[in-house]
Amino acid sequence: MLSEIQAKILALISRSDGLRYSEAYPGEEIDDDLYNYHLQELVKKGLLSKNNGKHDLTDEGVRENIYYDSLGLKQDVFRLSVVLVVTRKNKEEILIHKRSRQPYKGEVSTISGKVRNGEKLAEAAKRKLLEEAGLTADFEHWGNFRSIRKTTDGKIIEDTIYCVCVARDPTGQLIEKNEFGENRWEKFDSIFEHWGKNVATGEIEKKILKEIKDGKKQEREFEEEIILGENYRSGS
Repeated sequence: MLSEIQAKILALISRSDGLRYSEAYPGEEIDDDLYNYHLQELVKKGLLSKNNGKHDLTDEGVRENIYYDSLGLKQDVFRLSVVLVVTRKNKEEILIHKRSRQPYKGEVSTISGKVRNGEKLAEAAKRKLLEEAGLTADFEHWGNFRSIRKTTDGKIIEDTIYCVCVARDPTGQLIEKNEFGENRWEKFDSIFEHWGKNVATGEIEKKILKEIKDGKKQEREFEEEIILGENYRSGS
């Protein structure tokens, strides 16, 4: 996490081909000693390098700068996650997951998790299934949806693009409970009953799961806004 001064310095340098000491100064309200301290901290962090009297962004500095705008203000970015729809017995049963952590503790859905930098969607899905359930399967990408989850007073809790990945008949010994939550096989239609009690599951996700069960992709909305209500952290 960068300080406000460090973010402004990076922003200035990012709009150049490298700046000399005096050119990267972020504002008159900052004294020279404080400016020098933060500039040197950026060098120590490996975000800046100095060549021929000019400071420029390193590769790590470029990566860090993605999270700030051209003025050095921190920007919220989309999360990218995979949703795992894992079935067996000719889609008669589906693997469901009860969350053991916030947010949405206690809600029952399917396994999901963040995609790591450089990780392909099917690889992320395979990793999450092994981590959380101890199973192995090959996944295919079915479709995407964006879920914007807000509290009743309009505060954004989560803004995520979910990539739905589907697998059948996994192998391995199911982990029924661990630090991620609880896993079990249930009849496919039971997932809709669980979702009826959830506060964080939207209509698009329900439509996608019905498509997967029927084996038919359909045109649908991509984005939806979900108002969580006051009890979204209460669990069940």
